[in-house]
Amino acid sequence: MYYNMGTIANDSLNSIYDQKISERYLKSLKKYPLHLDVALPMYSWAVHIRNQKIVGLRSKLNVNELKRNKNFEQISAVFFKVKQSNYKNGTFYEENDLLKIEAISSDDLLQMAQDLDENLGQTPKEIIFYDLDEFNIKNYEKNIFEQVISCF
Repeated sequence: MYYNMGTIANDSLNSIYDQKISERYLKSLKKYPLHLDVALPMYSWAVHIRNQKIVGLRSKLNVNELKRNKNFEQISAVFFKVKQSNYKNGTFYEENDLLKIEAISSDDLLQMAQDLDENLGQTPKEIIFYDLDEFNIKNYEKNIFEQVISCF
């Protein structure tokens, strides 16, 4: 499982994947005595922040989803502000709440695969992509699986 590496926080870092944090894990992989398979992330979520405190993680949200909704205003590359109180996907969002989008790009996936290939003692027998569902898979180009697998 090569994801969920960082701390869920209201700063701009991505808790799903951060290359600097991953470097701490990579160093010891060549010496690891057991065979390892690989699970890579293919999802996004939003860190829901109210009054500078995290109130939850909201799955099935990404930048495009929020850009299309008039109740959310993009205020930076990863932050959205709630313009008016509303419900979305069964969750109540209060005016001025913040949503920080954390996502994994195709470039992230390729970087992860390259870093793992350079540091694993053996080639993995299985490569798992989590969480493949209709919402997440549409956020990637069709040949991303072949691109990632070819790194190993």
